[in-house]
Amino acid sequence: MPDPRDPRGVRYQLATLLAIGVCAMTTVGHNSLVSVGEWVRRCDQQTLADLGCPYDPLAGRIRCPDEKTLRDAYAKVSPGELTRAGYQRLAALAETATAGEASALTPQGMPEREQRRAQRAARLDPPPPRRRAVFAADGKCLRGAKRPDGSQLYIFSAVRHQDALTVAAREVGAKTNEIPEFQPLMEQIDDEDLNDAVVTLDALHAQREHARYLVEERGAHYLLSVKGNQKNLARQLKSLPWKQIPVLHRTAERGHGREEIRELQVASVNGLLFPHARQVVRIRRRSRPLGEKKWTEEIVYAVTDLPAEQATPAEIAAWARDHWTIEVRHEVALFE
Repeated sequence: MPDPRDPRGVRYQLATLLAIGVCAMTTVGHNSLVSVGEWVRRCDQQTLADLGCPYDPLAGRIRCPDEKTLRDAYAKVSPGELTRAGYQRLAALAETATAGEASALTPQGMPEREQRRAQRAARLDPPPPRRRAVFAADGKCLRGAKRPDGSQLYIFSAVRHQDALTVAAREVGAKTNEIPEFQPLMEQIDDEDLNDAVVTLDALHAQREHARYLVEERGAHYLLSVKGNQKNLARQLKSLPWKQIPVLHRTAERGHGREEIRELQVASVNGLLFPHARQVVRIRRRSRPLGEKKWTEEIVYAVTDLPAEQATPAEIAAWARDHWTIEVRHEVALFE
């Protein structure tokens, strides 16, 4: 991480201050600068030494930074650089994980009946093989964080589907929105990571410029939802002969107090009112609380530039579902 501080009068290395924040925030309840400052004050001398805090010969002990020192340093650190450094480190650790290590993470004490059910589900409906990386771009409001003018702070970030690692992040200005921040966010992702990858986006980013940028300039692909903000495109998607198109992928799940059925239809298109579009997706979601008879239904349309031979219905269904899951997990992580 580059140190943006004036080197004059610096007593603590930036790595030390960042390590203090990381260690404090992995402890339950330390989710603010005040609590981070309290955490480091309670550290013993050996822990402070391990963190890299300097020794004060006059006091005869290792010094610890106060809250003001932490606050000033954190305010100057580039969020983009910090996100990049964290992603590179965590991605390297994730790649070294083996299948045996992953299985060791299975919660202990699961009833034998549940284990057999999970094994049977894996055999009957195995997840589609990963042919390319997939990233979800999503923006969230940081709870408890405000700008000097009192407005709320929004962060727009890109998260990797397979493990929810944040790849890039940008602050959204108070007088703008996520749309003009899309390309700068994607520029933070290395070409080797984004090339031939899929970027999943919500309806706000159903922008022709975004699609052209991903396909033509970065060699990537898109799967984006379409709603009323693109009225002509949404009308065109709804007018397709969906009654004549079979359901190509169906899932039924029960959990978290509800039952959900998802049905996915896919139609190949050419000449759609959207750049590089090759497939149109219609997802029908039906859900109800367990024990009730009434179903609620939602129909979502999406479009992708990948043709049928490069994106199967099972893959598209997984990408769409993972994008929603990533949004929830990302929101919880930001709020915490």
